[in-house]
Amino acid sequence: MVDGYAWKTCKPRLSTHVLERTSALGYTSMTPTQAAAIPKFLGNHDVVVKAPTGSGKTLAFVIPIIEKMAKLKLRPKAIGALIITPTRELAEQIGKVIDDMTSGHPLRDDQLAHQLLIGGESQQQQMEEWNYFKEKSPKILIGTPGRLKHFLRRSSNANIFSAGVYTKELEILVLDEADRLLQMGSFRDLEDIIRDLPKQRRTGLYSATVGDDVQGLIKAAGLRYTAIIDVKVENVQEGSVQLTPATLQIGYITCHPSQKLSQMLRQVQQQLSIPQEEGGARKFIVYFATRSSVDYFYKLLSRLPALSDCLVNSLHGEQTTKRRNITYTSFKNFVSTPAKMAAILLCTDIAARGLDIPDVDYVIQVDPPQNPDFFAHRCGRTARAGKSGTAVVLLNPNEVLAYVTFLKDLRHVPMEPFPYLTSTLEPLSSPPSPADDTANLELLRQLRTIVLTDRDLHDLGQRTFPSYIRSYTSHDLKAIFNLDELDIQDAANGFALLKASMPKISELRGKSFELDAPTVNWDTYAYLNKEHEAKRLKELAEPKPERAPQPFKPKKAWSRQAEAKEKKMQRKLKQERKRDAKRQERSKRDSDQSEDDWDELAKEERMAKKLKKGKVDQAEFDRLAFGEDE
Repeated sequence: MVDGYAWKTCKPRLSTHVLERTSALGYTSMTPTQAAAIPKFLGNHDVVVKAPTGSGKTLAFVIPIIEKMAKLKLRPKAIGALIITPTRELAEQIGKVIDDMTSGHPLRDDQLAHQLLIGGESQQQQMEEWNYFKEKSPKILIGTPGRLKHFLRRSSNANIFSAGVYTKELEILVLDEADRLLQMGSFRDLEDIIRDLPKQRRTGLYSATVGDDVQGLIKAAGLRYTAIIDVKVENVQEGSVQLTPATLQIGYITCHPSQKLSQMLRQVQQQLSIPQEEGGARKFIVYFATRSSVDYFYKLLSRLPALSDCLVNSLHGEQTTKRRNITYTSFKNFVSTPAKMAAILLCTDIAARGLDIPDVDYVIQVDPPQNPDFFAHRCGRTARAGKSGTAVVLLNPNEVLAYVTFLKDLRHVPMEPFPYLTSTLEPLSSPPSPADDTANLELLRQLRTIVLTDRDLHDLGQRTFPSYIRSYTSHDLKAIFNLDELDIQDAANGFALLKASMPKISELRGKSFELDAPTVNWDTYAYLNKEHEAKRLKELAEPKPERAPQPFKPKKAWSRQAEAKEKKMQRKLKQERKRDAKRQERSKRDSDQSEDDWDELAKEERMAKKLKKGKVDQAEFDRLAFGEDE
C-alpha cells in the first residue's frame, strides 16, 4: 500500500466512523480516483471525474456525501443530497454502498437516511414511495432520471413538490455515469430536475468516459469552480495510457460465427478445470447483441448437459423489475458449490455500466458492442477494486485486424490474442473451418435437439436471427462490421436454426443460404405450451382454400438494366401517343375552322355579284353579308 493513499492521509481529514467502516469493509487504502476526487468534493469544488471502470468512483462520492450530510441540520421533508443514475441496478448498488458505510452511525436514520426511487409500473408502488418519504423524511434520494422527475413534480409552491419534497436546502447533486445518462436520452429530464435545485450546491459528474456531449450537461448543471479529475492507467511496459485497470487481462479469440458458442463454453470449461484457490474463474458475464439473443440462448444453454453444473441466468432491459432484481441478486450472491460450480449471466449492455457485482472473474463478449465506447465498460465488470480478472471478445476472421487495431490505437485498450480451444481444451493458433470442426458440429446438433423439444424455441430462433442481423448492420464501426463480409449461412447455423425461411427483412433481401439442419415433420412438431399447440392443431385441421390455377407465364431472363431500358421505352411511346393525339385534335379543329371561313367568303362573293347587278341595295348587302342593321 502506498502511504500517500492511506485513508488517514486524506485532507480534509475523514471522520472516525468513515475510517472505521472503510477498514471493516476491506478498503485498505484509497484508489487514485478516490485520493484525487474526495478532497476536492469535500472542499468548495464541483468535480468532473473521468476514471477507468472499477476504480472506486462510487465510494469517491458516497464518502463526501456522508461527511457533509452528517454535519447538516435539515428541516423535515427537506433533502440534502440527490444522486441520479441511468439504471435501477446501479441505484440499488449505490444504496447498498451507503448502507454499508453508514452501518452503526448514530445519524443513520436521520441525516444519513436515504431512499431509492427506481420506478415501478403500478400506481400503488409509486404511492408507497411517496408515503415512505412523508413518514421517514429521508435526506438522500437515489434514482433514475424519469422516476425522480415524476417524484419531484412541481406544485404551486416554488420549492414544494407533490410528494412534499423541500429542495431549497439541497447541498449535493451527483450525476453518476454521466455520459450514459445522455446516451439514454435523459437530458430533458435532467434539465427539468436541475432547474428547480438551488444554484449554491456542490455538483459531481462521474463516469469512465467524458466526451464532448458531456460539456452540454456540465453547462446545464451549472458547475462552478470545477476540478477536472482524469485518472489514467499507464502501461509501463509499452509506455502507453489505457482505459482499463492494470489488473485486467483483455484478449480476443478468432473464430467463425458458428463456433462462437463452443468457444464460450470451452472458456468456461477451461476455467472450471482450474481450482478456484489457484485462480480458476467461477463467475462469468456473457454479452450478446440483442435482448432476443439473450432470451433464446438462455433457453438453450440452461438445458445443455455441458452446463448442468452451472447456474445460468439472463438479464436485459425488457424484463420486469421483479425478474431483473431476482436475477441480479441471485448472480451477485452466488457462491460456488460442488453442485453448482459456476454462475453464468447472459446479458445485453444493461450490465455493461456501473454495476459492481462482487467477484466477477471472467467476461466473454460473444458479440462486440455496437458502440465501441461500451467495450471497456463491458470488460470492466471484472478486475474491480484492485482484483484481477479476464475479459475476452470473440471475433470473426474478417473483423480481427481492423477491430483490434482500432481498440489498441484509438481507444487505448490493451489486447492480446487468446488461442482457439479444441473440445479437449488444446490451444490452436487459428480456428479450423466450420465443416472440419466435428466437436462444434456436435454441439450445434445438441442445440437443435433442444429446439426440437418445443416449437416455441424454433419460433423464437426465427425472430432472433433477423434481430441479430439488424444489430450487426447497426454497428458504429460499419467499415469493420460489414454485412457483405459476414458469412450469413455460418452465422445462421450458429443459431441452431431448423429452417432458413424467417421474417423478411431488407438486410437479408437477395441473400439465400442452406442450413445443416435435420429433416423436420412440421405437421407433428408441437408446442409445449398447451394454448399454442391447440391453436396450431386447429389451424392444421382447417381446410386450406384452394388457389385458382394461374395461367402460365413464360419467364424472361431480363437483367435490371434491360428492364429499366424497356420501361423507359414504354414511357417514351406513351408520351409520343399523347403528343400525336393532341396534334390530330388541333389539326381537326383548324380544318373545321378553315371550312367555315371558306363558306363565309363564298357567301360574300355571291352577295357582291347581286349588289353589282342591282338586285340588292347597299343596306341589304351589309345586312346579309355582315349581319349589320343600319
